[in-house]
Amino acid sequence: ETVLEAFLKEFPSFGVEEARTKLGAFLFTKDDVFKGLNSLSGGERVRLELAKIFNHNPNFLILDEPTNHLDIAGKERLEEILLGYKGTILFVSHDRYFVKKLANGIIALDTSGVTYFKNTTYEEFLKKKRVSIKVEAQHILEEKKQPKEKNDFIPIKTNKKT
Repeated sequence: ETVLEAFLKEFPSFGVEEARTKLGAFLFTKDDVFKGLNSLSGGERVRLELAKIFNHNPNFLILDEPTNHLDIAGKERLEEILLGYKGTILFVSHDRYFVKKLANGIIALDTSGVTYFKNTTYEEFLKKKRVSIKVEAQHILEEKKQPKEKNDFIPIKTNKKT
């Protein structure tokens, strides 16, 4: 089965030209649409699945590391598509450039729990994070400066192996 056949199977109401146009938006141009599915790279498979998903016109997307298998052209095209998307996107990514370009809210998971930074870009999030780290460090320094009470627990170091 080819890329074009797989796409038309999912969208039988599309004509060949319309399907090729829709696939072209996901960088399947010229003879790329005639590639066999079993010969596609990981990035091509991702692009084909994204083409199918977007042509179902969803209003909410959940994407897990969407740029992982994409080359630079694929990443750039995905960014363009997502920037023009009118629905809600929840994505997980370690690709800082991708996050910087797309995120307008951050859900941060760390040892203190989950924090939602509404209407916050990635750069604003990093600034807030740096400020909170500085505040925490200041609290630790202040605690160390305070005199210890007589009943404070003092750990005893031993050389015993447990």
